[in-house]
Amino acid sequence: MKNLLVFVVMGAVLSGCASTGLYSRTGAALITRTTEGEMANYSTPGKKAGRACAKNVLGIVAWGDASVEAARKAAAITAVTNLSHEYNNTLFVYGEYCVVVQGN
Repeated sequence: MKNLLVFVVMGAVLSGCASTGLYSRTGAALITRTTEGEMANYSTPGKKAGRACAKNVLGIVAWGDASVEAARKAAAITAVTNLSHEYNNTLFVYGEYCVVVQGN
């Protein structure tokens, strides 16, 4: 009975793996490092770039602000021209999602 309880608890804990990139266009893999473009306005290329990230470990602890607003403020951008996403995932243990904006 004790082994069954340990198995159920471990299953519940491990089911919250760090699944960053799971909903990306490329999907999730054991090790993922991808960048995906979302929006672009090439008539006015941006001179500045800002980055904002959120991270998680095992899907249990997550922190950070990966909003467009945070990335825009990080580089003092007033007009966003390009937006892309970066996904980093290592064996579903550590995940990182970043928003990268370019603009003026």
